[in-house]
Amino acid sequence: MWVCSKCGEESEDGFDICWNCGTARDGTEDPGFRSADELPPRPQPPSTGPVREKLERVAKYQRWVILALLANLVANAVALATMGEDRLTSPVFVTIAVPIGMFSMVAVFLLAREFFHPALAVLCSLLMLAPCISLLMLFVVNQRATSYLRRNGVSVGFLGVDRNRIGRTAPRE
Repeated sequence: MWVCSKCGEESEDGFDICWNCGTARDGTEDPGFRSADELPPRPQPPSTGPVREKLERVAKYQRWVILALLANLVANAVALATMGEDRLTSPVFVTIAVPIGMFSMVAVFLLAREFFHPALAVLCSLLMLAPCISLLMLFVVNQRATSYLRRNGVSVGFLGVDRNRIGRTAPRE
């Protein structure tokens, strides 16, 4: 442990800069250091209005796209497991792949429609029919949604956003 020469705070030996004031161990002050209180507030999602409604739609459709992505991975694993059989007529493959494909197309269309022109959303949905392109489309559209949600102060986890957490607090002024 060492004690900061400027503010008197204790810092662990592994740190060369004081966490409280930004002063180096040798006493050199960093003019660019700002404490957490001096930083601008993190944007909060709006509590009402059309922006909140779009955030809720994007969060819902993003969850669908993530589920479609995971389902596609399962379908591809089944396809690889049944590779010796005629995949197009395999009852297991058809039973799994067709509903997953339809769900994926709808999910991608709905989410893409939130960000792109409807004609481009239809194209994104149709690209879901191409085996490798479909996974790429799921990743691209999901990334666009994640960026949008984070820009609006919404925390995005592995399976998307808990829609109930959007806008529970009013935005900071």
